[in-house]
Amino acid sequence: MYNLENKVPLERAIHSWASKCHERCGCIYGGYYPYHLHLDAVVRKVEQFAHLLEPPIPNDLLGVSIVSDPKPRLILAAAASCHDLLEDCHMTYGELKEKLTELIKETPLYEKVGEAEKTSESISNIVYEVTNHKGKSRQERNLHTWNEIRSPEATLVKLCDRLCNMTFSFYSSSSMWRKYLEEQKMFEEILRPISPPALLPVWNSLAKVCALKE
Repeated sequence: MYNLENKVPLERAIHSWASKCHERCGCIYGGYYPYHLHLDAVVRKVEQFAHLLEPPIPNDLLGVSIVSDPKPRLILAAAASCHDLLEDCHMTYGELKEKLTELIKETPLYEKVGEAEKTSESISNIVYEVTNHKGKSRQERNLHTWNEIRSPEATLVKLCDRLCNMTFSFYSSSSMWRKYLEEQKMFEEILRPISPPALLPVWNSLAKVCALKE
């Protein structure tokens, strides 16, 4: 299970709430497993690559670059925790944003006026971008969804989600493995052009998974 002990209170609160939402909706993963296992995996992947989207700040005294603000990583981790809520839990964008604002206001990290609303909107916007749209077929849903992704943050979350789904489907011998492979060309044709160069390591990780042999 995802280790929340070393996370800031807000990240723990959002991840626990999202996991409970999926549990209440009866969501399972891979036909057998509690859904939080998928959320755990996606958050871990997003945290692994989140630094790619953070411009470093030159530090002449130390001769190295440092990252200034932990909030962008927290927003990405929170979006990863919530990435399937609109799709699976019959929740609206407004309901998600309202609950996130409530959770943020309960923590001491965001005491500035308007900070909670701004942060919850940033998280909710990422979740909305990666949420599957309705369609008559899986292909139509994918086309609609992938073409709506625009931000680097949503691209990262979607890549990590797909990376986790493909890895799980391969090692669990799921029938979805071949489906993901069949879709990969279209996935790349749509998302590669809008993906920032900084996310190349994530694409490389996905390519390695696609190259796995049954």
